[in-house]
Amino acid sequence: MAFERKYKASDHFPNLVHHENLLSKVLSLELYEKLLSLRSKGGFTLDKCIQTGVDNPKSSVGCVAGDEDCYSTFADLFDPLIISLHGPYAKSARQDVCLSVNGLDQLNNECDPEYLLGYDISVKRNIRSYNLTPHYSRSERRNIERLAVEIMNTQLVGSYSPLKSMSEYEKEELTLQGLLLKQPVSTSWTHAMITRDWPDARGVWRDEKQNLAVWINRVNHLEFVMHGSKEDLKDVFEYMVRVLKKFENGLAGRKRDFMWNDHYGFLTVCPSDIGTALRAKFAIRLSAALLSHSQFPRILERLQLNQVEIDCEGGAWLEYPKTLGVTEFEVFQIVLSGASKLIQLQKKFEAGIFDTDVLVEYFFNPPSAEEMRKLEKAQLKKRNRADNRGNTATEYT
Repeated sequence: MAFERKYKASDHFPNLVHHENLLSKVLSLELYEKLLSLRSKGGFTLDKCIQTGVDNPKSSVGCVAGDEDCYSTFADLFDPLIISLHGPYAKSARQDVCLSVNGLDQLNNECDPEYLLGYDISVKRNIRSYNLTPHYSRSERRNIERLAVEIMNTQLVGSYSPLKSMSEYEKEELTLQGLLLKQPVSTSWTHAMITRDWPDARGVWRDEKQNLAVWINRVNHLEFVMHGSKEDLKDVFEYMVRVLKKFENGLAGRKRDFMWNDHYGFLTVCPSDIGTALRAKFAIRLSAALLSHSQFPRILERLQLNQVEIDCEGGAWLEYPKTLGVTEFEVFQIVLSGASKLIQLQKKFEAGIFDTDVLVEYFFNPPSAEEMRKLEKAQLKKRNRADNRGNTATEYT
């Protein structure tokens, strides 16, 4: 959809000379001129998409979607941003869905929950036919709240607490559980008009176990969140999948569905989250010797994990960063595999048979199980001889 404009595109073009976000690297005057007169089906404009990036030179992305159609109407802007964020992605590529944990038992058995200091699993979803949070009206926001609460109260067991009437006790309890819905304070979100009218039609739905929450109308329409520690990760993933499927069934029963397309998967306000819209972070107990080892970044690279800059006493917060071009099953698989391998490495370190350098070398060039047994036996024999010599020397002293 196009609209009339009074001035030339060059008169409108924002000054991005000193900007460091992705928007400044993608948006040229030619592209701006091409897209300036367009409106999405919901009436969102190019300038509204990019305003947060113009106002925040050091933001990471600098662009938001105001409705589902923005990804099509402004594809010439969103596509290169998405490639910058997610890596090469062909125009013919399809985003698959595989909400399953079947086949993960072996990996899960190797992932000792006693070494799991914490986990944060979040899944973002938006409901089709409504505008997204930068563009929706008060009535849309309130309708989303009503619809979400109605579905959760019929499909799941739990309770809803609106922010505007939430007691201090409830806030404190949710804070301790890591599940409190907090107002986004980043200027990237406030300048995108996401937080207007806060806390109107925002709230937290909690399940009966109180380890899963659904945040309503924060940055996206819905965010399903699980937070805890020392639990079976496969069980956590499985429960999240069950909740998502029940909610989707509730939508289908009302002839609605989530925002989704075959190319980009689940659509979100920020293009950095599209695809699975799933983020899986976990904290593993790891020794300082391993964390500070010069090869630790290479270990994470091999495991396809990133270290998240969050304080974690006695360990490290890690996550698998990709959301596009992978399925939910593959995310679960990579997270479980990475966690189990790091736990095995930590257990070998705690056994004290080999020093850290040797363990790291064996991580990259693993001996066979039989060879490892021989190496451990030889190392223990060598250590015993050294201990015996030390004891003999002590007797003569």
